[in-house]
Amino acid sequence: MKIRQSDGSTYTTVPNCNNVPTNSCTVPMSVLKASPYNLAWGSTVMATVIAKNLVGSSEESEAGGEAVIITNPDPPNPLNNNALVTSESVIGLTWAAPAMNGGTPVIDYRVSWDQGGSDYVVLQSGITTTTYTTSATLVANSVYKFKVESRNAFGYSTSFTNEVSVTAKLTAATEPTAPQSLANDAVVTASGTVGLTWLAPLSNGGALILDYKISAKTGELAYAVLGTSVSTSFTARSLTAGEIYTFKVSARNAVGSGPDSSEVAIRAAGVPETPAAPTTTVNTNVSVTISWEAPSNGGSAITNYRVKILHGDLSTYTTESAHC
Repeated sequence: MKIRQSDGSTYTTVPNCNNVPTNSCTVPMSVLKASPYNLAWGSTVMATVIAKNLVGSSEESEAGGEAVIITNPDPPNPLNNNALVTSESVIGLTWAAPAMNGGTPVIDYRVSWDQGGSDYVVLQSGITTTTYTTSATLVANSVYKFKVESRNAFGYSTSFTNEVSVTAKLTAATEPTAPQSLANDAVVTASGTVGLTWLAPLSNGGALILDYKISAKTGELAYAVLGTSVSTSFTARSLTAGEIYTFKVSARNAVGSGPDSSEVAIRAAGVPETPAAPTTTVNTNVSVTISWEAPSNGGSAITNYRVKILHGDLSTYTTESAHC
């Protein structure tokens, strides 16, 4: 017997089902999941069969099969406190659908909690959304643990190591603190462009950071918002080449925007381009003039050049500071 591989076209003989005396055989799931078959959960197992007797072998059958391999889904991940809902009397939870559904769609979720003991107790099952709000009586400023399980047609997500838990304090979330270490990204900064990088706030205020707001100004003018970023970097474009801009960044979570970062002043310019090879002109036996084309200034006027001259050993260069 041969089974179809994950490419959908190649069939390979199954060791477990080669020369079997009966008209059926059982293939372990571990074999189907491994090379050469590499079938993913949710795949249909397709096979062909050849019959043999003392005379010889039959033609290979047409491909057939309708069994779909499925298993338990992964648990939802990540599981987070919903800062817009959590208060002194209720806890709100949000989560993302599992990365692997076990080969069949997730039907619903089950929420359980641990009130400080050693066992989780089911709070509610049959939840078809990715949010939940507690309805049980809670004790203000206490800490509870939660986990959420996914369910598909095969069953619930399993294994303790795969369970997701979160510790939620019954105090309302606050705005995040200021982003840290705002700096120039010299790899990005060029004529009329400034690249920025920073570090996430020391505290997200108890809720996920949604995005960052980037503002800039020149001189004594007021700050203007340039845009937002969901990462800890931003590129400011269409700036005046050579102008110095002052930047600041703030973080935002579900509660609101936090304080601004420390300011940083950056010139909207990069280093000059490399000059082309210079030319030399002999002035009789009195002097030699070294000349070159001015390169692109990177958005900031070139203030000076440094010239090096090759020694007689044809390998060493020394800066000529007296005349150049």
